Amino acid sequence: MTDLKLDIKLLEDLCNAFGPSGHEHEAQKIAHEYGKKYADEVLYDRLGSVVFRRGDSGPKIMLAGHIDEIGFVITHIEKTGFLRFHQLGGWWDQVLLGHQVVIKPSESDKKVFGVI
Repeated sequence: MTDLKLDIKLLEDLCNAFGPSGHEHEAQKIAHEYGKKYADEVLYDRLGSVVFRRGDSGPKIMLAGHIDEIGFVITHIEKTGFLRFHQLGGWWDQVLLGHQVVIKPSESDKKVFGVI
């Protein structure tokens, strides 16, 4: 039962991590911290994948999934406070209205929450 709670906590932490395409560092750090106790070595490839290696022989296991999320870059701030943005990666504009967003300035760790 304890392991199940740890896995749910990991999933929650990964899902809540800030990680739009090209800025996956927070999600990578969470994966690294969780997986390092099971690995002899933690590696990163040039695309940002986190690879855990244990031993030189035996079966190989691969868990594949996206570590990034849909993201946007703010291109303009209106005098009224509204933001204009363009996409990072693909998304359907039909599903954006009403979605919560997290805004993170590039020079700060502070996060601002909003709604589209």
